Amino acid sequence: MTGPLTDEVLTEFAENVSYADGPEVRAMANELLVLRPRVAELETQLARVRETHQPVDALNIRHHPNGRLTRVCSGCGTDDGNWQIYPCPTIRALEVQS
Repeated sequence: MTGPLTDEVLTEFAENVSYADGPEVRAMANELLVLRPRVAELETQLARVRETHQPVDALNIRHHPNGRLTRVCSGCGTDDGNWQIYPCPTIRALEVQS
């Protein structure tokens, strides 16, 4: 099976599992169907976090007295009231580490 695990793909998988596949495979198929709504909910939440933490260009006079555009996070700030440099800790935490 390749491609995204859509509800249709998971339902087809669960419906085509036979008793010859064994109880472990049947249990896995049922568990996938149960977990799919939670995965979809988490994907939606993750998208909202990424949407909140978008990069924007801001004029940086703190580190560049003559002013220079710096990429900062639209959803973060620092304790001293300044912008958080992008990628912010939130986006870095979401990045896949290889």
